[in-house]
Amino acid sequence: MFYSTTVFQFDNPSVCLSFLLGLSYKDRELVQEIRYDCSETCTNPASWRRAFLDLPGLDEDVKLGKLRNRLAESGISLRGEVLKAGIRINGRLVWTTDPLSEARNAVKVGDLVGMVMFV
Repeated sequence: MFYSTTVFQFDNPSVCLSFLLGLSYKDRELVQEIRYDCSETCTNPASWRRAFLDLPGLDEDVKLGKLRNRLAESGISLRGEVLKAGIRINGRLVWTTDPLSEARNAVKVGDLVGMVMFV
């Protein structure tokens, strides 16, 4: 019951990996949602990370993909909708399995115009 009703959230891929490796296959199958907070605070205007502010969802998408690959390399398979990254769209936090597509859709409907903020 615990694994099927709890939303797990991590900001460190190694902690997420350790947690999942510690679960039995049966318990891992019960997990419904894992949130990966891959946001970073960057205040240095000269940093390359500032460039991602103009590309909503890209940084989160890359980091989520790297975590998926790391889990797969360790033999951990999760259903497609379980692992999610968070992005902020129109002032609202959205947890999604595909941050880049979520951001693109938000741009199409006008929800990201002048509001590019990441969680």
